[in-house]
Amino acid sequence: MKEENDGPITIPDMHWIILSGNEQDFDNAPEWAKRLVCIQGQTYWWDGSCTWRDTKVKSGFESHDFSLPDEGYIVAERRWVRAF
Repeated sequence: MKEENDGPITIPDMHWIILSGNEQDFDNAPEWAKRLVCIQGQTYWWDGSCTWRDTKVKSGFESHDFSLPDEGYIVAERRWVRAF
């Protein structure tokens, strides 16, 4: 089931650049996901702020803890930038 926030965002002259990992890491990522993280063996999409979603389940949650837990690490990261 597709959620409202999963639809493609079309902003002229903008695109994702890969900072770490590779493009295939983001093949099934929601458009808002900036990072793929691993926490205690489980992978999550993370917007880098407060939105998290399990990569295997379409459910997500928001947290008021804006940092990556100590036991977690970033697997892949991308940034939304203006094309020149």
